[in-house]
Parts: sequence; C-alpha cells; structure tokens
Amino acid sequence: MSEILSNCFEKVNKKEEILKESFKCLNCKKKYCVFGCPIEIDIPKFIAHIKNNNLELAHEIIKEKNLFPSICSRVCPVEKQCESMCIKNKLSNPVSISRLEKYVADLFLNNNINKIDNKLNKKICVVGSGPSGLACALKLAQYNYEVNLYEKFDFLGGVLAYGIPEFRLPKDILNKEIEKVRNLGVRFNTNIEIGKDLSLKDLFKLGNNAVYISTGAEQSKLLNIPGENFSEVYPANVFLRKINIEKNCFNFKIYVIIGGGNVAIDSARCAKKLGNNHVTIMYRKSEQNLCANRSEILNAKKENIDFIFESIPTKILGNNKVEFIEYLKNNKQVYKLQTDCVVFAIGSKPNDLIKTIERTENNLIITKNSQTSQKGVYAGGDVVTGPSTVVSAIKFGMQSAKQIHLDLQKM
Repeated sequence: MSEILSNCFEKVNKKEEILKESFKCLNCKKKYCVFGCPIEIDIPKFIAHIKNNNLELAHEIIKEKNLFPSICSRVCPVEKQCESMCIKNKLSNPVSISRLEKYVADLFLNNNINKIDNKLNKKICVVGSGPSGLACALKLAQYNYEVNLYEKFDFLGGVLAYGIPEFRLPKDILNKEIEKVRNLGVRFNTNIEIGKDLSLKDLFKLGNNAVYISTGAEQSKLLNIPGENFSEVYPANVFLRKINIEKNCFNFKIYVIIGGGNVAIDSARCAKKLGNNHVTIMYRKSEQNLCANRSEILNAKKENIDFIFESIPTKILGNNKVEFIEYLKNNKQVYKLQTDCVVFAIGSKPNDLIKTIERTENNLIITKNSQTSQKGVYAGGDVVTGPSTVVSAIKFGMQSAKQIHLDLQKM
C-alpha cells in the first residue's frame, strides 16, 4: 500500500514540475526554438497545451512532425538545437523542451498509430531498421502499403539499439516504439543483408514496387596507424555493439578512447560502467572544440573519465597484445600511455555492398528527392548525408516515404 501511495505522490510531483517548467515558456511571437528544431515541431504550441492540461493535444502537435518523440527527447542534442535558440538563454536557463516533450511522449507511448489511407495494392521494401528506416516504414504503413523491412542483424533498431547506451535510451522505450511499427503491419526480416544475401534485383523479383535504402553510416573509421590489427583494438560501432547487444563484459583495466564526439563519450562511459578500470578520452583538438553534447561531457567528467587534448595517436605498441599507445602532443612531443584496450570513435561511413547505384567519393548514395540513380530505388538518412542526428534521419525517412507515395500514385 505504501509503495502505491509513493508512486502516486511521485506522479503528482512530476506533473507539478512539468507544469511549472511549461510556464517558463514566454510563447514568443518569433518562434526561435522552432527554427532550432530540425523537424520544426511547433514547440510553443505544444507547451501551451501542457499549460492548459491538454496533454493529448500536446502529443498530437508533437506527433505531426516527430514519429518517435520518446526516442528523440532522450537523444537529441537540444543544447545545439531548440534549447540553444530559446530566448530565456539570455536571462537564465532555457525552457527544458526535451523534458517536456519526453513527459508528454511517454504518457502516450503505448498508444497505437492509425492508418490514414485505404489498402493500397503495392509492396515496398525498406532496408535497415535504424531511425530513418523505421520512420519510412511506419509512414508507408500508415499510407496502407504492404511493407517488408530487412535488417542484417538479429535485432532491430540499428544504431538506436547498438550505438546508444541503455543509460541514454532504455531498450524498453526503443522496443515500444518499434512495436508501434510492427502493429501497423510492417513485416521485419532479420539476419538478411541486402547486397550480400539478396540483391536489389532480388527484391524487385519478390514483387516490390519500390525499395528504400537506410543502412546508415555503420562502418567506423580507423587512422591506419601501426598496431591497429591487435585484437584489443576496436572500432566504436563494434565495441558498443558488444556491450549494448551482446552484453560482453570486457575485463580490460585501462581503456583509451580516440575521438571527441558523442560516440566517443558513449564508448568511454560504457567502458567506465564495466567497473574497476581507468578510462581516458584522447582528442586531437582542444577541449573547446569537443563535438559531444556538453551535458554528456560533464557526465563523463563526473564519472572520473580523463581527457587528453591536442593529441594524435601515432602507434599502438605491445608484445602480442596492446600495452601502450604512442601519441603526438601539440604537434611537438611524443608520449606513451599505458593501455590494454583502444577504441576508435573518429567517425563513420556507409558500407558499399549495394554497388548498382551512384555514390560520392565518400561512399554516400547520391539522391534527388530521395530517388537514387536506379529507378524505384530510394535512399535516406546517414547513408546519404553521412553521420548526422537521429532526428535528421527520422525526418529523412518521413520525407522519403511521402516521395515514394507520390511517385507510386503516378504508376
């Protein structure tokens, strides 16, 4: 009984806190926060509904532009987007837009999404189950197409599942969002890699009228320095997948993470949470140039993760295993740092398994209105733009679904 009362009080207190936060919004005539949102959610409008206790209407405003708000409210770099544009920044702290969005989104997380069209006698294939693929599949299913989604791994979610740690995006939240896509009738086919197990030609032979490629920028880059072939050296995507999906508990004592973005911070924090170890992030520029979210950098520092700045790795040393990393500091002095595991988080690029469509020299798929060089084949998300944000990939998926729908209506 006491536990039930405690939960009730907690919910009441949380609602009061959210209401208080919503009244910080000044409802500016010029909506700077909307300018900072990649998908242009009408932020003042959904906050106004929170003020009036119209939470369902607030949710509708959010869902008009964002299919997965429970995800985005947790992983969006709001300090560089909507919240950075909030006029309150000039006076104090910005309105916590992500917190308000998360509260509303989570209230309606178990609600299913309705279809918006009559049954359409056409089949579409989506390749990849990351944010762009899920968004495109959901939108196409809403239009009432028959949608099959192919994923090369035995799990769904792409980078949302393997690349973002549980402490930033809980798996139960992700799984509930994926379940909404499944409930719309999307069929998920795992352990099938397009370009390897099936070709684009095979997909059209299966009766698909269109194919959407959203395989992301999944290949981590390396520096091509001596010693990268040691088994204790990991690309960040592999390292994170082993921890987040395979639940691999590495037993290394000293980790060095190379990079300065969110992936580097995630890798470092994941390593630290394995316990009883020392973790250092090595970055080639100054602290002011770190690309990661400021809040995540602060979290890393609170967790006693060390930083070495203006340092470039030149060599990984050891006798049959990693023992040291050699690096150049300030382009002057060479140092050695003891370590038994090195993780490279210095960027990523798309794979090139699908070879029949035009790409840039950086392996990005070339598109015009989401259409690739091959008729009936569309692409979007990081496989087109290079590494970007989750919300940008979702936006790309939604836009591509609309374009595919328009094109198929002409057939």
